[in-house]
Amino acid sequence: MKHVRLDGDCERNRIQENERTPHGMRIRTQMTQPIKALDMEGTEEEKKSVITTVMDFLFNTSAEASGSDIAGDVENITGTTPVDKATNLIISQEGFRNTPYKDGKDRSVGYGFYLPSLEPDEKALIKDVENITKEEADAVMQLKVQKIDKFWNKEVGNFNTFSDEQQAALMSMAYQLGATNIPKDWPKFLTALKKASNAPVGSAERQAALEEASFNMLFNRRANGSKSQTNWHKQTPKRAKAMAAVISG
Repeated sequence: MKHVRLDGDCERNRIQENERTPHGMRIRTQMTQPIKALDMEGTEEEKKSVITTVMDFLFNTSAEASGSDIAGDVENITGTTPVDKATNLIISQEGFRNTPYKDGKDRSVGYGFYLPSLEPDEKALIKDVENITKEEADAVMQLKVQKIDKFWNKEVGNFNTFSDEQQAALMSMAYQLGATNIPKDWPKFLTALKKASNAPVGSAERQAALEEASFNMLFNRRANGSKSQTNWHKQTPKRAKAMAAVISG
């Protein structure tokens, strides 16, 4: 899975053209032009309605067909540690492919491992990327999640005071969006999460901060007080909403 900067609460809330979304879905605006070019009869309003209907069908079908917008059963995920639970959660969300498939400008394999992004220690766990085994993919995923866990513990103090389920949800989010993109593209979310981590466990202060973090996972607040969905929420709504719900409790 090529990590794409699905900008959250930063001002430039957009996806760069020609970038791949987390689950292989092309951006709606990129797909609209060929449809608009069709010679359709009717009023402009009728044409617009047809285009919207077609786009919704293509967009939603793509999401379902990819099997990528899967929420995962966080509350009942198995594992003895947060890393184990996060690993099993992400595996259930991503799906397994033993042979490489087209993904953006290159290919991915296993549990959405974008081949150009595989690090040396991860590649060392795979005998043949053209035909990866499930055991190899499991080992790579475990290693990737361990790295994400280290990222969160470095980025957020007292990260381990969050519940196992909350840690797993945050690791899933970071896996999907790219851990290094979180500080750059989700500042308000991260500020709220850090505030929650510094508040006493079980306190009203922590709960309020977690609810704020959860909100910022799904929405951007505009200057006029209105809100808009984050691109993550738009692209994989089931998964984004499920992870946000775990954070807010």
